[in-house]
Amino acid sequence: MIIDHPFQTRGLGRAPFRVIGICEIPSPSMAESNSEAYQRALAALPKGIGVGSCAFCGMALTVNFIVQDNRGRRFCVGCDCVEKTSDVRMITAVQAAQRLRARTKAEAKRKAKRAAQQAKVEAEMAAEREKNGGLTDWEIEQQQKAEALAKHREMMTAKNQWLIDALKSYSNSGFAAAMVARLTVDDISAFSRGQRSAMAEMFAKREGRRGSKAYDAALEDFTTKTETN
Repeated sequence: MIIDHPFQTRGLGRAPFRVIGICEIPSPSMAESNSEAYQRALAALPKGIGVGSCAFCGMALTVNFIVQDNRGRRFCVGCDCVEKTSDVRMITAVQAAQRLRARTKAEAKRKAKRAAQQAKVEAEMAAEREKNGGLTDWEIEQQQKAEALAKHREMMTAKNQWLIDALKSYSNSGFAAAMVARLTVDDISAFSRGQRSAMAEMFAKREGRRGSKAYDAALEDFTTKTETN
C-alpha cells in the first residue's frame, strides 16, 4: 500500500486499490458496419462506475481500467493515470491486462481474416458450381484426371493382358502381384531389366521346365511380344 495514494488523495476511495478488470467502448466504425453489434456492445458495458471518463483526470477513455478500493467502491481510470500512482501492484495488473487485450485483439483479427478468406473461397466455389452445373473447377479437373486414368488403365490392361494372365497364375507370389498391378498402368518398357527378366522366366516356366523346348519357345515368345510392344 502507498501512503497518501493519489487516488485516495483525490477522494476516489480508500487504499489499497486494485485493478479488477478492463472494458473497452466499441469504436464508431462498428456502429457504421454493424449497428446491432454496436448497440449490444454498449449495453454490455458495466453501469455506475463512470465508463468512458477517467475518474482521476477527467479525460475521455476508450479503454477503461476498472479499479476497486478496499471498501468495494469501483471507478474507471486510464492506464496513464495508473502509471502516475507509482503503485507497483496496480501497474503490473494494468500491463498484464494490456498484454491480454493485445493478444485477444490479434486473435480476433486472425479469425476475422480466416473467416473472410473462407467466405471468399465459398463464394468462388458457388460461382464455379453455378457455371459448371454443380461441380467446382477443381472437381471437374479431378473427374477428368480420373477418367483419363481409367482410360489409360483400360488401354494398358488390354495391351498387357497376355502377361497379366500368365503372372496371375502365380497366386502366392508377391512379386507377381506387384507386377500385375504395374502392368495395368505401365508399358513393359518402363520396367527394369531385372523385372523383365524375372517376368520372362515366370512366363516361360508355365510352359515347361527350364531348358525344355516349350520353355525356350515361351521365352522367345515373351521376347518377341515385349519387343513388339
